[in-house]
Amino acid sequence: ISTIERFNEDLKNEIIKRLKDHSSPRCVFVFFEDRSKLMSFSSCPEFQPFKRQTRVITEQLTFREKEAAIKRAPRGNTITLLTKSFGRGTDFKVLDELLRNNGGPHVVQTFVSLQVSEEVQIRGRTARQGGDGSYSMVLIDEELEKFNIAKKDIEQGKENGNLYQLIDTQRNRQFAKEYQQIADRVKIAKKEHDKSMLFLSALQSRNLHEIKTNLVTYNLGPSSGSVKIAVCFDATGSMGSLLEKTKQKICEMFKRIRLILHDNSHDPTCFQIQLIAYRNYNSTYIHDNSHDPTCFQLQLIAYRNYNAPESELLLYSGWQNDYVQLNQWLSKIDPDYGWGREAVEVALHFVNSDEYVNEIILIGDAAPNTRQETDEKRKHYNWTGTTFATPVYFDDELQKVKNRGLKINSFFLEDHAKAAFRNMANVTGGSCGRLEIDSASG
Repeated sequence: ISTIERFNEDLKNEIIKRLKDHSSPRCVFVFFEDRSKLMSFSSCPEFQPFKRQTRVITEQLTFREKEAAIKRAPRGNTITLLTKSFGRGTDFKVLDELLRNNGGPHVVQTFVSLQVSEEVQIRGRTARQGGDGSYSMVLIDEELEKFNIAKKDIEQGKENGNLYQLIDTQRNRQFAKEYQQIADRVKIAKKEHDKSMLFLSALQSRNLHEIKTNLVTYNLGPSSGSVKIAVCFDATGSMGSLLEKTKQKICEMFKRIRLILHDNSHDPTCFQIQLIAYRNYNSTYIHDNSHDPTCFQLQLIAYRNYNAPESELLLYSGWQNDYVQLNQWLSKIDPDYGWGREAVEVALHFVNSDEYVNEIILIGDAAPNTRQETDEKRKHYNWTGTTFATPVYFDDELQKVKNRGLKINSFFLEDHAKAAFRNMANVTGGSCGRLEIDSASG
């Protein structure tokens, strides 16, 4: 188990160790969760001395390039970096007798597969055709947060000698949760499908009333003078299954807003939502006498942390008043790239760039980065030339929010985030509370 800071060095050392742990050089296959993580390691300074003996196999290669690379991979003293999709069904044929007699290929997996079957397949890329082979894992402690495994759990697992059993147990629990959540999403999709089929039937039967009703319902835009509320939520690995439940609560919030408007004789379609997700770096019904409660807009923002690539650090939706589009956007957000405290500052900076935002809702399970943490984390990745080239700091962004007279209504999911979230609310005059995502009452 490694840290984000030491991962490249530790993985390089594991590769060297496995290449040379027999009388003559072996070959090593290293599997990554996705191409961005593979390329990050491939281009890191620690690995540059080994580039000449390394092959990279990703989905971007042509069929012929893949075939040639796979054929050349099982040779002594070679390193092959692959994405996880090549862990299933790829046949690495070991024709080198010297390699066969010196332990065969070694496989290193750099992530935990959610499904055991995927891990079994990756393990199976070694010891092909009855030959010898071996397998090991090099994992980042922060990435285990998505399986609800904290650093103290890792240390205890090491002491007890059952670390893998702990990971396997938590992985299976997470899979069971996500399977149920997928089943719930399928039920929602089925309802929308049934509505679509009714609309199709109306088109076929030329039922003009139903056709007009559907077209108006799904295509209304916002009215003027609407209140804009930014909803920022943590999308890092530590959220794990909590993220899926949080997304469900946001959707439930959307439905409740429509009911509130309808029950008060207002047009329930007269509001919009925009979603913004933050990575390291639903809501209450908000009524203010200075705003018209019959028409407001929401924006959802997902944030992560500075170990995420530029395209994943901050995600945000377009302005919406359509529940289907809202749900489609949310379904694409998965927990990843956690790193202790998270990049809340990036989400607030994004909100501060919109002069028309009237209120902020923030949901998460970790405190924001300190100024020192922001500087330290940014050093590990080159942000030059990106959208985030200029560093932003939480204290500065919080002060800007206060100066604008905006309120942050914060909802924490874990007790260790309570103090930081309460401070955000207190400084800006907002409210703070625990988001009870498992509550039947919502």
